[in-house]
Amino acid sequence: MDILAWNPLAAALFLDFGSVPAQHRNHLRLVFLDHQVRKLYRDWEHTAGKCVARLRMEAAHEPRAPRLIALVDELGARDDDFRRYWARHDVRSITYGRNHFVHPLAGLLTLDWQALQVAMAPKQTLIVYTPPPEDADSRAGLEFLASWSRTPVRGSVPDRH
Repeated sequence: MDILAWNPLAAALFLDFGSVPAQHRNHLRLVFLDHQVRKLYRDWEHTAGKCVARLRMEAAHEPRAPRLIALVDELGARDDDFRRYWARHDVRSITYGRNHFVHPLAGLLTLDWQALQVAMAPKQTLIVYTPPPEDADSRAGLEFLASWSRTPVRGSVPDRH
């Protein structure tokens, strides 16, 4: 769940990932420990539970991975909610879903997401967010963020369009 690359729109939606030390650029870590990201999710409890269940699925492949153990130890030591979700032992392979956001600039957003496996790098996943076709308000909010984020964000992957 490490964040390896992003575009300016992802930074506008979540946060300036370039300002986060590389060793802390982890989606699960941000969901539990970053106040700004935590507030962003309207359905934080649901999102947090899915994230932990997905981490448990990933952990099944390499349960003794040092970085995994360090992440679980850190989150367990710093966040009561993480400890509660981790204790549930939910395991799920989640490859798509819908998130509801309360963005400080764009307002209420509903975005569908899909996790796409990278063929040449099977341990990497590309997460793509799109507004539901019938949701004009979320589409307009995302378009606003896209226009607002035209200025490149430090550390982001340049937009090639």
